[in-house]
Amino acid sequence: MNSPFGLTLIRILQMIMLVAVMGCAASLVSSSEERSKRLAVGKSINFSENKTYTAECTSCHVGFLPGFLPERSWNKIMGDLENHFGENASLEKPERLEITKFLNLNAADKPTASVRSRKIAKMIASTDTPIRIIETPFWIKKHRGIKKYVWKRPKITSKSTCDACHRDAGKGVFDEHDLHVPK
Repeated sequence: MNSPFGLTLIRILQMIMLVAVMGCAASLVSSSEERSKRLAVGKSINFSENKTYTAECTSCHVGFLPGFLPERSWNKIMGDLENHFGENASLEKPERLEITKFLNLNAADKPTASVRSRKIAKMIASTDTPIRIIETPFWIKKHRGIKKYVWKRPKITSKSTCDACHRDAGKGVFDEHDLHVPK
């Protein structure tokens, strides 16, 4: 196979093998990316925005995603804004109704909720109406191994400061493999 034709044939076969190997590698990377996306979706809370919610609610605290609580909980919270966790968070009726609608449409017990939100809703007894995400069975189960002193760290300060450890909390991603607990 020392003829020019033999060398050309060898080079063609090498190129075919190289293309095949690259195709397999690309397929593996693609499969890995797709798997990561599927895992992330399973560990996510649907993210949706509402300008009024953002303007009114996140001026005082992190914007808790509606998919953490069932509709009945959001109704209870929005129905007593004068006593909102020790603060008067009263709103004008149009803003209150818009935010309530937004929270209810995206609540954990809605058919359109994410896999994780539906799991959260299923863990809450139908007779319970939690108003604190940190008191839901799902949250308690996920955070049970965290020592009390960790919650007192200056960059955390509270169990409700989700974005202190969950960097993508604002986007609805709460993957325990992408966690950063401040020192």
